[in-house]
Amino acid sequence: MAFEVRMPQVTQTMLEAKVVGWFKKEGEEVEKGQPLVEIETDKTVVELEAEISGVLLQIVAREGEVVKVGGLLAVVGKPEEKASLTESKAQVFTSSPVVSSTERVEAADQVSPGLTDRKPVSPAARRKVAELNINISNITGTGPDGLVTTKDVAKFMESQSPEIDQRRPEYREEEIVPLEGIKKAMFDRVTMSHSIAAQTTTFAEVDVTSLLAMHQRMKIPLTPFVAKAAIVALQEFPLINSSLIGNNIVVKKYVNLGVATTTERGLVVPVIHNVEAKTVREIAQKLKELAEKARIGKLSLSEASAGTFTVTNSGVFGSLFFTPLINYPESAILGMGKVMKSPVVIEEQITIRSMMYVSLSYDHRVIDGATAVNFLQRVKQRLETLPPDLSDE
Repeated sequence: MAFEVRMPQVTQTMLEAKVVGWFKKEGEEVEKGQPLVEIETDKTVVELEAEISGVLLQIVAREGEVVKVGGLLAVVGKPEEKASLTESKAQVFTSSPVVSSTERVEAADQVSPGLTDRKPVSPAARRKVAELNINISNITGTGPDGLVTTKDVAKFMESQSPEIDQRRPEYREEEIVPLEGIKKAMFDRVTMSHSIAAQTTTFAEVDVTSLLAMHQRMKIPLTPFVAKAAIVALQEFPLINSSLIGNNIVVKKYVNLGVATTTERGLVVPVIHNVEAKTVREIAQKLKELAEKARIGKLSLSEASAGTFTVTNSGVFGSLFFTPLINYPESAILGMGKVMKSPVVIEEQITIRSMMYVSLSYDHRVIDGATAVNFLQRVKQRLETLPPDLSDE
């Protein structure tokens, strides 16, 4: 029986993904475990492997097309089998935001100004139309059942913008960068995180003078040391390593560590699964491997998903301290600032030490302030005292 290749749910916030390219052509043989198609998710570009051996009977989603989670990508089977699409399979593509049934009901019960008949409009689009004082009857809806979305409103406004006369000297050169792919995913995640999580941030200043000496001796970046300190602290404060799912707080008994990595495509977060037992050196080696994969867009599905806690280092770009954004649906993220020499008072004496700010942004719906501060102080303590699990012994 033919096997349907469908768009997987790579991350909990993923609604759709873009088909980057196929490794096989229709009619070619595929082997189980062999790369079949490359997709661009809300975090990175990943390769989907064939789940069975057979022949690629039909490619449904072509290069450049956006497919909903669960949407049909292709059909693999035996040469004598014919790939056919049912009515439900045909509706796999999307070019507009997913709109909830609640929005559709609310939209159907309302009539927009200027309409002679009822027209489905999402509440967000209706508010935008009222704000811009435009006639919604002029806007074509591209959502389900002709639903008018905010994207349709924005497209209409763009079409109404006057053309810029490029001959006029006061207009300088401009570049249009489409909000798509990873940039679009980052836009969606930032919007979701800010609109859903009750985010706040706490800070701590860490004396990393001794840590710098160890970092230089072991020839390992600072991030793996900070990650290891956080991983151990999570065992004492497990609520930091949780997610709010519906009315339940799901506390993870394992740590899947995400580390924010900058690439040409944008910011991605590779994930090390079950990192609790790894040493600092093993974490450093794995991060190096994943960072390289992320930069060339070759992360596997597991390497780009299911994170439970994230570490991000803005200090490498010169940031002194910052408030990192929670990688929703995680509940917390640890940020690292740059290391700088500062005058510090120790036993009534002023001395020069290497100092670094660390920050913890957390979802206050799940984590109370005392828990967050105590967790961050425990990370600080471990980085300053350097227990055996942070050394090469």
